[in-house]
Parts: sequence; structure tokens; C-alpha cells
Amino acid sequence: MIKRRPSACYYYYCFFRNRRAITTCSLPLDPPNASISSLTNDHKSLCLSLAEQLIQRGLLSSAQQVVQRLISHSSSASDAISIVHFAEVRGLDLDLGSYGAVIRKLMSSGQSQLAEVLFRDRIVGRGIDPDLSILNSMIICFCKLGKLEEAKAQFDWLLVMGFVPCKAACNAMLRELCAQDRIFEAFDYVVRVNEAGVTPGFWYFKKLIDELCSKGYMDEACELFDVMRSKPGCQPTVHLYKSLFYGLCKRGLVLEAEALFREMESQGLYIDRMMYTSLIYQYCKAKKMKMAMQVLLRMLKTGCEPDNYTCNTLIHGFVKLGLFDKGWVVYNQMPEWGMQPDVLTNQILISKYCREGKVDCALMLLKNMVNCNLAPMCTATRF
Repeated sequence: MIKRRPSACYYYYCFFRNRRAITTCSLPLDPPNASISSLTNDHKSLCLSLAEQLIQRGLLSSAQQVVQRLISHSSSASDAISIVHFAEVRGLDLDLGSYGAVIRKLMSSGQSQLAEVLFRDRIVGRGIDPDLSILNSMIICFCKLGKLEEAKAQFDWLLVMGFVPCKAACNAMLRELCAQDRIFEAFDYVVRVNEAGVTPGFWYFKKLIDELCSKGYMDEACELFDVMRSKPGCQPTVHLYKSLFYGLCKRGLVLEAEALFREMESQGLYIDRMMYTSLIYQYCKAKKMKMAMQVLLRMLKTGCEPDNYTCNTLIHGFVKLGLFDKGWVVYNQMPEWGMQPDVLTNQILISKYCREGKVDCALMLLKNMVNCNLAPMCTATRF
């Protein structure tokens, strides 16, 4: 007669049978057949036989090592639980190495909730101090369960004790913090783990820098950017340079944006028209037209052609300061750069002429627009 192997749920019940709050069956079950003949293969049977002989001889430490090795090499979570049950019915207490192996096996099979039950019942519940391996595993486990506060408690405990969390635990913490949009906490953890000697994955740098830039927290974004640049094999991409550049421009930090801009140029990274125009706009906004023109010249030197928006930005910057002659220089240069002044170009000049009381000049431009078949705007436009 072929004997059916007990199900995984049966072993889970046996393993956690001493817990009062958590059960999987309301009726008592018959104890499983302890004969090693029901286990999966000859090698496992021989190892279990060896463990049983060691227990009978009182060599418990050696028996624990055999059990731990069996758990580590078990093919599934249910196999691991069956080995634990084998040890417990023979009165053998598992060591931390065995518990850690069971927790990892449960997690790898998607049984994170059972891993938590094991941790709370057989380790914390018995007043046993978990080792570094188990704490790292539980950080990952709690993150998978979405229990971020519990994960943080284990993580902080490791740091307080002077231990360095493994990279997988660090990444799990950062992933969950980012998923819950707790960006500042994630930033704090990146700084802390970096000081502890662990380099987070590239994705977390990218995610945090993008989020910090979009929210305007440029000091923190720049700090992470510097940390990233200091790590071998973790160099920022063009995308990250752009995120930081546009974030600095948005905050009006034109000198910092210029420094980053020059760093990109020195590294031969591609700088597109929008980046040049954004820097020109920031200098125009700061009334630094000489610097704006220098950026335009660098733009032309690299072969990046300006567009109407670039020229309109410069013209607006000049006429806003009353430098109409320099604005007209750009205006007249536009055809040589492969474009024609558009409605907005003329509108900028007309609007400024009107504010200065130079109506004749404004009417001359309006007439020129009509001759060029450019329809004037019906409403005033703020540039």
C-alpha cells in the first residue's frame, strides 16, 4: 500500500501546535508517522538516521548541525517544516542557524506570514536574541508583508548594535519606503547605510533623486548625487544629471545649475536644446544677459541649433532691461539660424514698446507682422 505524504498545512499545524492564538485546525490531529522511510530520498533518510543516532548518544550540538544542513538543502518549505517536526518530537531544540534556515525557506516559497509566526513564537516568544542573519531576513520579511514599522525596528536595532544590514535588507527597506512615498525617511536611510558601508542599488538613487528634485528638496538631492558619484560602478546617468539640473533651475539656483552643466560638458555628455534654453532663461531671469549670451555661444559652438523659444527668451531678457538694440541683434540673427521671428517674438517687442510709450515702433512692428501674414494675438501674452 502506498502511503500518502502529509500535506504542508499538516506540518505547519504540527510546527505551531503550541501556539494558542494561531491554529490551522479546530480538531486534534493524529501525530505523523515518524518513520524515516516516508521521507523523500535515501540521502535525506540517511541524514535523519544520523541525526537520530546523535540525539540518542547525547551529541545534541552535532545533531543540530545535521538538522540545519538538512533544512538548508530541503527542496521546499513543507520539507523544511517536516524536518523541524522530526527534531522536535525527539526533544531536540533548534539552534538559531536552523531557525534562520527555516525562515529563509518559508520566505523563498512565498510564506512570509508563516516566517513571521515562527520568528515571534519560537525566537522572540522564548526570549532568544536573534542573530544578524535572522534580523536581516526579518527586515526583508516585514517589508514584504508591508509592516514597515516592524522592519524599521529590526533595522534600527542592527545599526544600534553596530552591525551592518545586508544589501538585500537595505534595498527591501528603501523599496518599501519609496512605495509608501516616505521619501525623506528613505533619504535618511540611504545616508545611514552609506555611512555603515553599504551601497544601495542604482534604482534607489535614481528614484530618490528624481522624487527629491520634483519636490524641490535640492540640498538632499545634491547630497545623494554626491554620494552616488563617489561609488565605483554607480555613476549617474544623463537622466539623473537632467533631473538635478532642472530641479536646480526650478529653484533659481543658476550658479549650481551652471556648475552641473559644465560638468556634463567636461564629461562629453549630451546636452540638448532644452537644457541650454533653460539655463539661458535662468540667466535672463537673474538679469545676467552676458552669461545668457555666453551660453548661447557655447550652444552654437557644439552644433546645437537654437529655436524660436531660445531666441524669444533672449529677446525678452534684453528688452525687459531696456536693451532694445541687443534684442534687435538677436531678432535679425534669427533667419541666419534657420528660423523666422514668429508672433510671440513680435508680441514681446510690441508689448515692451507700448509700455515704454514708443507707440510708433510698436505700430511699425504690427504692420510688419501683417505684411508677413502673421496674425496678431487677440489678448496680451505674458512671456
